[in-house]
Amino acid sequence: MMTSNFTSTYSEVCVSLDLETTGLVTETDEIIEVGAVKFQGDQVLDTFQAMVNPYKTLSQFIKELTGITQAEVDAGSSFATVAPQLESFIGNNPIVGQNIAFDLAFLAKGGMNLSNRVYDTREMASVLLPRHREYSLLPLAASLGIEHPRLHRAMEDAAVTAKLFHALTNVALELNDGLLSELSRLYARAKGHLADLFLRLQQAKSQETVTTGLLGLDME
Repeated sequence: MMTSNFTSTYSEVCVSLDLETTGLVTETDEIIEVGAVKFQGDQVLDTFQAMVNPYKTLSQFIKELTGITQAEVDAGSSFATVAPQLESFIGNNPIVGQNIAFDLAFLAKGGMNLSNRVYDTREMASVLLPRHREYSLLPLAASLGIEHPRLHRAMEDAAVTAKLFHALTNVALELNDGLLSELSRLYARAKGHLADLFLRLQQAKSQETVTTGLLGLDME
């Protein structure tokens, strides 16, 4: 079990998810590895990892990019076997991912049409860190002081994404209530996935302000 060294007042249980695949084309490529991290606040609650047999030969590029061997995927389970386990692990919790639409498209191809709330860390960063030039996982994590032990492996990417999500919620919680409320309103009008997240962050910040005020009164 992994733990992180950052804190946040936002403590919804979420599941960060990452997939490795044989390529980028949903219609012709296949999942080869699944990594997921269930977390709350700064605590990792559980992890899920599985190698998936794509029943095809890995390209040399993918083997070099991921470090995954043909023998490893050949020994893996079919996605039809992995899918029910992954769906049970995710449950009804919000799904967090870096460019999560990519992962969800591959899951849907495999029959997993999830209706969970979705929080995309890349989209969050583009809103909360507008001056950044690069929004891919590694530079984003580095800019927020998060180390990445091994890029392009599902479990490691999922773990870093969980930390990135919390770092970004900390950035959001530094905004004033009015701005968080406005972000929620704008995303709701656009039917964006982050509308609910910004609303929850605004509520968490308001609750923290009320609690702090009450504690201050108790001390007088």
